[in-house]
Amino acid sequence: MKKSILVFGVLFAFNANANTSSEVIDFGKDLLQTRYQAFAEKMNHCDEQAKNTDVSDETLAQLRSIPPEAALSLAILNYRALQQCALYEYTEALRTLVSLENTEAFSPSAEETENLKRMRSLLVADMSLYIEKEYSDMSPELKDKLESIAELKRPFNVGNTIKSAWPDSF
Repeated sequence: MKKSILVFGVLFAFNANANTSSEVIDFGKDLLQTRYQAFAEKMNHCDEQAKNTDVSDETLAQLRSIPPEAALSLAILNYRALQQCALYEYTEALRTLVSLENTEAFSPSAEETENLKRMRSLLVADMSLYIEKEYSDMSPELKDKLESIAELKRPFNVGNTIKSAWPDSF
């Protein structure tokens, strides 16, 4: 009698754990979709904000004192500003993605694997290494000067900024 109770208890615990794992996986998938959607919406908002934001004349004057070769660095600064704009949503979506993928019971279907790869590539969008290298090679003084411009820490229209700061160069 004691053996059958023990076996029943172990089987019940295993079954409850299996259901719990399945429920957790389903919850994780739903949460990832919700958080990814929130991130996508926030990035769209930040991108629209950038498109509609021209920097001030004061910022343009500061940029004009910098060689036009530094124009490419504005892409790096805007990229950082966009990341900062959606940082909370980005962090939550990426954290949920990693948590789901690291859940032992998670074994995605081929379609889910493709969706996860797509999400990951959009969440972890990369900046061209050529642009990063060029920025890295800039003098510390020039980087400090650019990074000290407050308006460049918020999303801004890169194209308009470059055209307005160095109209004869591009």
